[in-house]
Amino acid sequence: CMAAGVRPPWSLVRARGILGHIPRFRSTKWAHTVLLLLCLLSAPLTSWAMPARPYRAAKAAGKAVGALASGGGSGSQVGWMPSRIDHFSADPRTYQQRFFLNATFYKPGAPVFLCIGGEGPGLTEDVVVTGGLHCALMVHLAEQHSALIVALEHRYYGLSQPFSDLSTPNLRFLSSRQALQDIALFHEHITALVALPSDTKWITFGGSYPGMLAAWARSKFGHLFHAAVSSSSPVE
Repeated sequence: CMAAGVRPPWSLVRARGILGHIPRFRSTKWAHTVLLLLCLLSAPLTSWAMPARPYRAAKAAGKAVGALASGGGSGSQVGWMPSRIDHFSADPRTYQQRFFLNATFYKPGAPVFLCIGGEGPGLTEDVVVTGGLHCALMVHLAEQHSALIVALEHRYYGLSQPFSDLSTPNLRFLSSRQALQDIALFHEHITALVALPSDTKWITFGGSYPGMLAAWARSKFGHLFHAAVSSSSPVE
């Protein structure tokens, strides 16, 4: 019993003495076998608890991504993230910021490739399928690295509109500082939505102004973004 990690109750000690008087169990081998079975049956259930499985988080991520990618077709999924209009005040107002996701190549534990939207026409679903003008390299590399592909539309562009009109007072929240906070919030949103492991590596991609945001996101939020691919960005 002690070898099994269970303190032998006195009833089992007495049973050992009783078994010794039965001819069949006078053999030490038989008596010890029976006692061991009694010890194991008397052990608390907690002593049989299975150890934690390190792959459970990755397995959960795989199921979550699989559900998101169940739409089939191109593998592109459209989502909306509630983002604060002003990240630097107590203003509680939010707006819906559009994003796209493609889990076609993703395997649990692989990185996340983020294409950052910028000024210009709104993003389309192709941004996570072909990569478009600035993120084609990202999609090409995603297949090689089994990465999850995501893209975030820039505030005030496409359908990610904080206000119904672009009056001067409403445009005061259109800045790179606010956009960077959107990107950091998007990291948190996707991590929770897809149940990503906490050590998942994120790589930002962008060209021109989005390339600046990609580099700044890596510089400002180094604990969130592992690396950045900043193409043709006017940043010294």
